Order: sequence, then C-alpha cells, then structure tokens
Amino acid sequence: MKGPKQFEILTEAKFEQKYPGYAEAVFKTLRPIDIAVVPENLRCLIAFAEEWGIPDDFLRHRYCRQAPPDKGAAFQAALKGTHSAFEEWSYTEPDAPQDQATAEKERYAISRFTYMYLAELESFGGRGLRGFVDWYKEYDPEAYEEWLKC
Repeated sequence: MKGPKQFEILTEAKFEQKYPGYAEAVFKTLRPIDIAVVPENLRCLIAFAEEWGIPDDFLRHRYCRQAPPDKGAAFQAALKGTHSAFEEWSYTEPDAPQDQATAEKERYAISRFTYMYLAELESFGGRGLRGFVDWYKEYDPEAYEEWLKC
C-alpha cells in the first residue's frame, strides 16, 4: 500500500516555472457574466466581479497584491453596502422556474461574485459574507426554527 501523497509547497516563481501557462489557462475559462441573471441592484458590480472574481486562490491573491492602492480602494468603495443584497440573491431560490441554461448562467454569476467578495475579505479586510445558516436565521426566523426541528 502506498503512503499518503506528498504535496510540494512552491514559491510563486517556482510554481510558474513548474506549471508554465497555468494562469493563461485559468483566465481562458472565464467568460462574461450575463447581465440578465444579475439582480438590478447588483448590476453595477458586474465589471468588478469579472475583474476581481478570480476562482483560483493563487491567481486571485497575486492579482490583489499587485493592484495599485487606488484601484484597491475603488474596489472596496464599490462593494461597500452590497453584501446583504448579494447574500439575498445567492441564498434564495428564483421566483420563477428557470431553464437549465439560465440557471447555469446564474450559478456562474453567483460564483464570480462570491470570489469577488472573497478577494475583498482576504486582501482588503472586507466584511465577508455570512454563512447560509446565519443569513436564514435573520431572513426568516420562523422558518429557521422549523428547519432546526428537521
């Protein structure tokens, strides 16, 4: 029987040397967010989600670290006061049934927004997002109490 797989911790330079083209491959998988699936009150953040909502931890951290201070400050300012609206969107079911393509576009948009808020939390000391249970408790306390009984 083999032992546990060993992981190699690499510096940024060694990582790029060992995995050339990694960043380009990740960024090629990213696509524009469909404005139609984003709530109107959050559409002003689509450009920020497309820029800062990088799904790979390594690349997101590097991007945030290399951002000029004024760009980071503008990013933080844009997100101020939007966290609760995002939580409501991402934690509630759509009002009407969605076809598979629309549902996939919405999941993609929510994931990019989530990574954007993660970038704010990790690199700029942002507020972060509440977990679903904490949000649900505040959103619908009666339903939350019923849910606890299950």
